[in-house]
Amino acid sequence: MRNINLRVRDDGTIALSAPPHTPLSYIETIVRERSDWIAAARQRVATQESRHAKTCENGAIVWVWGLPYRCQLEPAAGTRRTCTFEMAEGTLVCHVPEGRLGTDEQAAARRTSDLSAWLRAKLAERVEQLRPSCEQAVQARCAGTRIRQMSGRWGSCNTATHMVTLNLNLVHHEPECLEYVLCHELCHLHEPSHNKRFHALMDQCYPNWRSVRNLLNSRC
Repeated sequence: MRNINLRVRDDGTIALSAPPHTPLSYIETIVRERSDWIAAARQRVATQESRHAKTCENGAIVWVWGLPYRCQLEPAAGTRRTCTFEMAEGTLVCHVPEGRLGTDEQAAARRTSDLSAWLRAKLAERVEQLRPSCEQAVQARCAGTRIRQMSGRWGSCNTATHMVTLNLNLVHHEPECLEYVLCHELCHLHEPSHNKRFHALMDQCYPNWRSVRNLLNSRC
C-alpha cells in the first residue's frame, strides 16, 4: 500500500487504507477534511440501495443493465424446482414453482436466491461477450473472470494469477459500465498502479472511460 484510499462501502461505513506507519492524526485529518464528500457518498449509497436490490416479490423493482423491471410472479408450468425469469416490456416475469410461491420467509428467500443466480448468469454471459474485444483493445489476456458480491469496489485484478474479479452489482448498471470496469482491470496486467502510465493505457484502449467512470461512481 503506497497511497491513502478512502471509500464508502455499500452499507455506508467508511473504509480507509494507508501505507504502514501513517500517523493516526494524519488519517483523522483526512477524514475530517473529506467530511462533505463522505456525507455525499453516503447519500448516494442510500439512494442506490434500491437499484442493487434483489428481492423477488410481486411489484418489486429489479434493475437490469440500467433499466428498471417490475417483478410479476406467475406459477411455473412443469416440474422445475427453481424459478425462471423472462424480461418483457419493463416487466420481469418470474415463473415460480409451486413450493416457492408462498408468502413465508423461506419461500421468499428461495425466490431471491434464484433471482441472484439468474442475475449472476446474465452478468457472466455479458462478460464472455465483451471479454475478447476488451482483451484485444488492452492487448492483455486474463486467466479467467470471477463474479462476487463486492463492497467498496467494482472489480479487482490479481496480477500474479491474472484473474479478474467483477462485482455482481454491475448487472444493474448500463453495459458500458461493465465494459469500462473490465478494461480497467485488464490494464492492471500492464500497470498495477493508478499512475500516469495506467491512465495513458486507459486513454488508448477506452477513450471514453472518464465519463463512464463518473456515471458509475455517481450511482454508487
